[in-house]
Amino acid sequence: MEEQAGPSAAMRLGERESMLVGAAVAGDKDAFGELYRMYAPRVYAIASGLVLNEDDALEVTQESFIRAWRALPRFRQGSPFFPWLYAIVRNRCMSRLARRSRDRETVEFDERLGGTLDDSPRIVEIRHDLSRAMTSLSPDHREIILLRHFQDLSYDEIAQSLGCPIGTVMSRLHHARKALATAMAAWKEE
Repeated sequence: MEEQAGPSAAMRLGERESMLVGAAVAGDKDAFGELYRMYAPRVYAIASGLVLNEDDALEVTQESFIRAWRALPRFRQGSPFFPWLYAIVRNRCMSRLARRSRDRETVEFDERLGGTLDDSPRIVEIRHDLSRAMTSLSPDHREIILLRHFQDLSYDEIAQSLGCPIGTVMSRLHHARKALATAMAAWKEE
């Protein structure tokens, strides 16, 4: 009989993560390597969406895991690992953005949108408009949209990752969606 994903699968993943984090805190590089393999694609996707540059996203991903390894002794065991890691990733992204010149880059978000079954001209146009609109958002608005709609995090997971109440997440998401809708409308008028 095929095993179904559900709470028990999530619990096993949480237990596995907890075991790997405990071993990594004790200095097990292989356990940390496994955490890297589990989370590197997700970290890269977030970094890419925030810094809007593939090379910078790769560097942020690398820097984040190096900092995480060095900071592991300060990790509060029993806490979820990803929100802690996300705080490191976010700080690295914000530092990278602060150092970068104010020139805005146009980056296609098509890869983050995922493949579509329909590459009709209308879908291509919508994806292009969304990419341009996302690029025009502030880093804070882009971040909350990416976490909710591209990383599919729950409000609770976003709140943990950002270190703020769920109500704040809901408010920020509301304002970010409004900004995205306004940006989309502006691009359509051109």
